[in-house]
Amino acid sequence: MPLKNPWEVQLMLNGYIDSFHRHLPILHLASMKPSQTPSPLIWAMCCIGSLYRLDREKARRFHALAVSMLSSDTNNCRILGSPRSYERQRSINTGMEPLWVMQTRVLLCFYASLGGDHDVAVAVFDELGLFTRDYRLRRDYLRRSRPPRRDTWEEWIERESMKRLLCAMFMKSNLLLILYDVVPGFDTSQDLDIEALEEERLWNAPTAATWEAMRQEVIPCTKSIRDILADMLSEIPPDEDDVAESYGMSGFTALVAVHAVNIHNWHLSQVSRTMRRGMKTAGIAPNAMLQHSLAALTRCREVLRLSRPNGAEPMWDDPEGPLLFNCEAMLRAAYARLFTDASLPQRFTILCASSEDRQTALREFVEAKQERSALMTKAVSHVLESILIPIKVGYLLVQKTAAFSWSVETAVSAWACVFLLCKWVYCIETLKPQDGPKDLESRLVSQVKTALHNMGCEYEEGRSLAAALGRAWASFHNDVWVWGITARLGQNLMELAELFESSYEEHCRDATTGSNEECEDFAPLILEREGLIV
Repeated sequence: MPLKNPWEVQLMLNGYIDSFHRHLPILHLASMKPSQTPSPLIWAMCCIGSLYRLDREKARRFHALAVSMLSSDTNNCRILGSPRSYERQRSINTGMEPLWVMQTRVLLCFYASLGGDHDVAVAVFDELGLFTRDYRLRRDYLRRSRPPRRDTWEEWIERESMKRLLCAMFMKSNLLLILYDVVPGFDTSQDLDIEALEEERLWNAPTAATWEAMRQEVIPCTKSIRDILADMLSEIPPDEDDVAESYGMSGFTALVAVHAVNIHNWHLSQVSRTMRRGMKTAGIAPNAMLQHSLAALTRCREVLRLSRPNGAEPMWDDPEGPLLFNCEAMLRAAYARLFTDASLPQRFTILCASSEDRQTALREFVEAKQERSALMTKAVSHVLESILIPIKVGYLLVQKTAAFSWSVETAVSAWACVFLLCKWVYCIETLKPQDGPKDLESRLVSQVKTALHNMGCEYEEGRSLAAALGRAWASFHNDVWVWGITARLGQNLMELAELFESSYEEHCRDATTGSNEECEDFAPLILEREGLIV
């Protein structure tokens, strides 16, 4: 791959470090040495960095180069970290790939699944078993080898890097679930039995001396991520002092836990959907399950609030800030996940299939019956935050800066939420007059209209509000983000909006025809009553 000069590589690396690393901090930048960093890992970083330099063609070429070098002979590549560390890992004879190899694979997988290239994305699915195998081997190794009481900076980096790699693989699995309906390769009962991640200020410490000084000030979290997840889903009311004292939860730990909540809700939705199909009515059991799940999500929101220092809002100059912001986005996706029947059609079809199959799937989604209940309304009230957050921040500002400061997770979460929101709005706007919206439903619809107004997307009375919402958010996905997948997501929303519009017009015609027929049926009775017909 021809490069004009070394500064071109540095430019792409800066794109990775400045815009992507803060959202997925799995590489220890302070200890990386160019002379010891394997080329495939460098090219994987450049691949993602190229996206943030708005050069998708170069990103594709860096990806192809990294894949080629990684598959040819990883043993000939120089390893990340000291040779002594690498030899110690290899001598364990665990069957694990070298750490840098899996770090490279994870970065390449993120690009492939989110880059927007159909063929590259499909190829990722063939490698999912490799990630699952390495995850289990590495997790078991961490469980067997407890950290020493006084480990060195190098030993701490190696162990923390492994933990963060595992968490990145877990998060990737959830994103593939949201985007492509790929069954998660990990579970929340055993696979998260790993130590909580350390705070970002420790991870970002530039020297061993700085790290040692900071470590004296940090209260370590004694719980595993699995234990933290169990507490978040527990029915026990949160205690502010207990949460602040017992968690000491880092932003990255919280983000992994919220991704786990999404996978947990996916399992619950499968059970709930199966139970509903076996019942003629909605049934008590599925509703009780959903009610319990919504209560658990409320608990998650509270735990995230209490885990912030002094209850402060995420600050972008704080390394924990972007991670906590991403937590909120993924928690909104968890609400949509509970109502999976209504939230999305077959996602692999609408992202990877032909135009004809995609249209069929979207049309079936539009025509499907939408549940209307107090539980659904409660979920929608939280999902609605997906379109309100950019407006609160400043919609024009978000349009110009989100691509380089917000995680692509935010776009993926918003896409899933807007699908559910559009479907729910369409259900409300096509109600019969006698079944009109309740107070909370009316307030939520008003908030949607206000949001569209603030986005500069005026809603015309007499047309579909769901379609207007879909078009507005399609534009947001098309114009704001640098990842190729967001253009596909925007295309889906635009096609969905057109189907909602045509379906709404058909509904209005049918309603008008029905009203005229009812008037014709009543006319003879009225005339006879008034003595105008003998």
